[in-house]
Amino acid sequence: AAWKAGAAYLPLDPSFPASRVRHIVQEARPVLLIADTVSDTAGYEGLVSAVTYAELEHETRDLSAGPLTDLEMLTGASADLAIVLYTSGSTGVPKGVRLSHRTVLNRLRWQWRVFPYGPEESICVFKTALTFVDSVSEMWGPLLCGRTILVVPRDVTKDPERLVALLEQHRVGRLVLVPSLLRAILLYLGLKSNTRLLSHLKVWVCSGETLQAELAREFFQQFPDGSHVLCNFYGSTEVMGDVTYHVMASSQDITQDGKVPIGCPLDNTLVYLLDQQYRPVVIGDVGELFVSGLNLADGYVNNRDPDRFMNNHSIRGPWDPGYSRLYRTGDFARVSKGTLFYEGRTDSQVKVRGHRVDLSEVERAVLSLPGVDKGIVLCYNPGEFNQIVQDAAHLSTLAWIQVTTAPDQTSRYSRSEILFFVDILQRKLKVCQPPSTENKPNQNCDISGSPKRERGSGWDDLV
Repeated sequence: AAWKAGAAYLPLDPSFPASRVRHIVQEARPVLLIADTVSDTAGYEGLVSAVTYAELEHETRDLSAGPLTDLEMLTGASADLAIVLYTSGSTGVPKGVRLSHRTVLNRLRWQWRVFPYGPEESICVFKTALTFVDSVSEMWGPLLCGRTILVVPRDVTKDPERLVALLEQHRVGRLVLVPSLLRAILLYLGLKSNTRLLSHLKVWVCSGETLQAELAREFFQQFPDGSHVLCNFYGSTEVMGDVTYHVMASSQDITQDGKVPIGCPLDNTLVYLLDQQYRPVVIGDVGELFVSGLNLADGYVNNRDPDRFMNNHSIRGPWDPGYSRLYRTGDFARVSKGTLFYEGRTDSQVKVRGHRVDLSEVERAVLSLPGVDKGIVLCYNPGEFNQIVQDAAHLSTLAWIQVTTAPDQTSRYSRSEILFFVDILQRKLKVCQPPSTENKPNQNCDISGSPKRERGSGWDDLV
C-alpha cells in the first residue's frame, strides 16, 4: 500500500526501547505512523500523525482497491526510495539506511536466477522481523513469483520443535536462518528417530552471522544424500542484505584454511579489498572490503556517516552510474583460491542472531546511568559459537564499569535500566565494578576480542 501511494515504508518494532524508536521517528520524519494498538502511538504526539490499522481499515472501507490517481499519490517524496531500515551506527546512534526500488529489484532478480522457485514450492516461509533486511527478499521474493508466504510467529521461530513441525507440515523447500538457529534445528533433528524430517527442505541459507565450518559439517552429517545445499551469504543492510555468497553441495565444499568462504559477488556488484591508502591489496593479504554496484543503498537518512559512501575513482569509461560509488563495509577479508574469506571487523560491531549490535551503543547507555563514572563493553569470541553461550564461565558480552557511588548501586541500575539490552543481545550482560581505580576502563584494549582482565571479587550478579 505504501509503495502504491508513492511512499517508502519504515518498519518499527514496539518492543525496542522507547528512546530508540523516538530517535528514529524524529530523524526520519515519516508522514504517517500506522500502529497495531493505540498504546503503540503514545509518546509521538507532535512528531508524526498516527493511526491504528483498525482505524485505517475503517476509514478506507468504501474506497476503491484500484490504482491511485496522480492526485492521490504522495507528493514531494523520492520516486525511487522503497524502504528505510534502521541499524546500529558506528557512533552508537541508530542510523537509517535508504534502499531504492532499483536496489531491491537487483537483489531479487539475482535470487530468482540463481535459486529459482521449483514447481513444488507453493508455500514459502516468512519469519524474519520487518526491521531486519532479510525480510525484504524473504517476503517479496516469493510473492512476486506467485507463491504463498507462511507467516511464522516469533515465538515459533524460537522453538525448534514447533518450527520443524511447521516446516514439515507445509513442506517448505527453502529456509533463511542465522547459524545459531541452524545449530538449534540440527540438535533437535539429531534427537529424533525419524531421519526423513525436513528431507523436502532442499535449500538452507545462512546469513547474519559467521558460519563455522564445524556447523556446516554437522549439516551434511544430518543430510548426507547430496540433495541438500547449504549457502553462506555475506552482507549488510547497506548492500541490500547480501553481496557475496558461497554454495555448498557436500562437505567437500565447506572449508579452506579452516573457514567457510563468503564466496563471490552477486550480479551487478563489485567487491574490492583495499589497504589504508585505498590501494588494492596483494592476493592472499587481508584488506578492508569495499562494495560497488546496484546492491548499494542510497546512503543514510540525513546523510549520516557520509564517509561510508564514497566516489569510486577506479571506474573508467561507460559504466553504469550504479558503479560510481563505493560502500565501506568496515569488514576485513582476503582472497584465497579465487574466493573471499571474512576476517573480522574494523570497529566494535558484532552480530547477534543476525542483528547488528554496536557495542559502543550499549556502552553509551551504560555510561548514561546515574552513578557510573567510566565503563567499557566487550564481547568474548565474536563470531564464534560460544559468543552466545549464557553461562557464567563463557559470557559473551560484559560491561566493565567504575561507579562514583556505593558498589551496591551497580546491581540496582543494571537490573532496572540496562535490562532492555538483554532483549536486544538475547544473552546475559555481565556488569562488574573494577577491583581498583588503577584499572582504567579507557585504557587500550581489544574491544572485539576476549577481555584480558581476570574475574575477581568485583564481579557482580548476572543481570
